[in-house]
Amino acid sequence: MDNETLLAEKDACGVGFIANVNATRSHRVVHQALTALGCMEHRGGCSADDDSGDGAGVMTQIPWKLLSQWASSAGISSVKEGTTAVAQVFLPPDSGAQAKAKELVN
Repeated sequence: MDNETLLAEKDACGVGFIANVNATRSHRVVHQALTALGCMEHRGGCSADDDSGDGAGVMTQIPWKLLSQWASSAGISSVKEGTTAVAQVFLPPDSGAQAKAKELVN
């Protein structure tokens, strides 16, 4: 592919990256990332129904202090950075299938 073709390429709009250069955690960085995400509607981040999208989102660090507080209140012990994993799991709508899937995850 020649340079002229590369410059004309429009189908891959890329990724936004916002971070604090001092590696300081802050709400400001999250706010800026959400603002950037809102500017990506042109890439299909919003579906034709104007309600759902293609999964575009913001990745952040795990809020360990908040997660630990929640776990304690839910009776879950030993939630520590470095030894705990966090996942988002989509479960089937059927309650029996949900129970089976939860057993597999635990």
